[in-house]
Amino acid sequence: VCADSKVARRIAAAWASKFLPCFDMPVSLHVCSFLSTDVDPLVAAMAKKWLSSHRPSDVSMANEESLVSFLDLSTDEGTRSLQTSLDAEVKRLSDTSGLPMPACRIVLTNCNFDVGKAQEGLECGRSNLLERAGVIARSKVASSTSAHQHGSRHLCLICYD
Repeated sequence: VCADSKVARRIAAAWASKFLPCFDMPVSLHVCSFLSTDVDPLVAAMAKKWLSSHRPSDVSMANEESLVSFLDLSTDEGTRSLQTSLDAEVKRLSDTSGLPMPACRIVLTNCNFDVGKAQEGLECGRSNLLERAGVIARSKVASSTSAHQHGSRHLCLICYD
């Protein structure tokens, strides 16, 4: 947004007025407010046009579940923040489903880290979701010693073949 390039600022104005409101209304309002005083008349006009159709009270339209977060994973603080958030989601799923936390991590990974989708999948078809995610197979393998008898074959604990 603070770029010297007019093209970059025009793209930022279009992005902030068309795409960003779907995810984070407060940030969209902030960016468009900033760009409304841009030296490029087209950028300023795009931002002002969008602002004229939205009021600060529209911030309440923001759904907390859909807010976009920006994390700096190159710092310990950013990594810790992400890990804390993921651990909370895993614990929440574990508490509601009764599954152990390692199994919940696998289920969440399979459900693109969407707790709602994971809970729904567990309620509708628990065994199907657990099997599809590999939790059931991993639990069976983890409970064995070195190899399973599978008919007349052994099951390799490394490649599951």
